[in-house]
Amino acid sequence: MSLNAVKSSLGSIPGAMPGAPAASCPIRPVWERVVLNVTDGRRRTFRVTDVIHNPTGTLYIDDSLYTVASKCLILALTSPVFYSLKALWHGFRIVLDTTVIASRFFYQLANRKSTGQTCKQISERTFQDLTQSLQHNLWRVVSAPFVAIGIEAGALLGLISPYQGRRVVGFMEQIYNEDKSLKESHCVVDSCWSGDIRNSVDLSSAFFKKEVCYLAQCFQPKGSMQNTAKFQIIERKPIRFLEDPV
Repeated sequence: MSLNAVKSSLGSIPGAMPGAPAASCPIRPVWERVVLNVTDGRRRTFRVTDVIHNPTGTLYIDDSLYTVASKCLILALTSPVFYSLKALWHGFRIVLDTTVIASRFFYQLANRKSTGQTCKQISERTFQDLTQSLQHNLWRVVSAPFVAIGIEAGALLGLISPYQGRRVVGFMEQIYNEDKSLKESHCVVDSCWSGDIRNSVDLSSAFFKKEVCYLAQCFQPKGSMQNTAKFQIIERKPIRFLEDPV
């Protein structure tokens, strides 16, 4: 076989040698900053800049590496306390919810003639409410220590590799909140960062403001490039730690 034939056969294999033909697949970095055209539900298009995790196509807020690392430091210091308080809160909720449900059961039972409800109907609703409350609160009590350990590990990783640490923290918080919508939540870390939390009263209100509470909502994915109808990449930019703006 001639030398030209060998070069030709190697060149046809993607990534076989530098300067291969256009048929080869480009190897992209794990993280990139991308400029996107985003189309909303009303078919309006606007331009945004996000950070993409190329292996999964997941999009995140375009915080700088320095900002994400700083937030990871805050999380490393606060997450053990936060999830200890959450476990205590949901332990108390078990007692509180059981008391309220039991009181309502006996009240409805005593007034069933005026309400037209049967004992069976009252018992079935009480059992359903009690089961849902126990399931919800017990999960948060039992899982809190394990989630706290995972978030602590992700936050420490974020001091070295900010975007990867953010991804781990976001995943652990999704598990704890049972993948419920971010529309039902708020971000304690962002509130601290922006100065909205000024005292202990603001802090305690933020901790237990809603049923779904992400300590770092800003670490959650914004979307996925799998939704090609909504997102279209028009520019890619490399991310370098020393050059990344604060």
